[in-house]
Amino acid sequence: MSKLTTLALGLALCAASACSNDNATRREAERAADRVNDKTKEVKEEAQDLAEKSRDEKQQLAAKASDVAVAVTNETKDLAKAAQDLDEAQGEFAYHKTLRIRTLRAVHAIAGSQPDLINALATSSPLIDEDRTRVMEKLTLLRSRLVDSARLIQELEGVDATTWVARERLVADAMNRVEDARTDAWDALDSAKVDESRTSMR
Repeated sequence: MSKLTTLALGLALCAASACSNDNATRREAERAADRVNDKTKEVKEEAQDLAEKSRDEKQQLAAKASDVAVAVTNETKDLAKAAQDLDEAQGEFAYHKTLRIRTLRAVHAIAGSQPDLINALATSSPLIDEDRTRVMEKLTLLRSRLVDSARLIQELEGVDATTWVARERLVADAMNRVEDARTDAWDALDSAKVDESRTSMR
């Protein structure tokens, strides 16, 4: 084989080897490029997904914020209306409370005038001692019940709506006891017997 032939063959082998290496590096480069492209695509897709999620979440938050704002506004209106209704109810209660206390005091004043009247009639009449004593006992009970009921009526001034019913009922019961005592005192006076000996002395 001549030197030229040997050289040509060597160059051909080198060319084939270089070509083979070139193909291998090309494929590796392409694979590397593909990986870069794939990763770039993945990153872009992830970024896009993240952006979309972020946008969706912002929209949801905005919607929620809007809903919350609307709900707060409505609740604020409801609260204001409830406060107004409460204020009106308290004003109405205060009016009826004052009216009831005035009525109780008027009735109490009428009952309070009775003991002195009964005492004057009993003192000016010649009653037998036993009946006079019974009338005075009834008057003592009546005066005691008048004092108790007057105290309860006075205390109603400081009673609020939460305890009004129970406290007013106590006053009503006390006034019923006053009426019972007043009736008993008058009955005792009406049924009292006159001491004839004192009558004849006049």
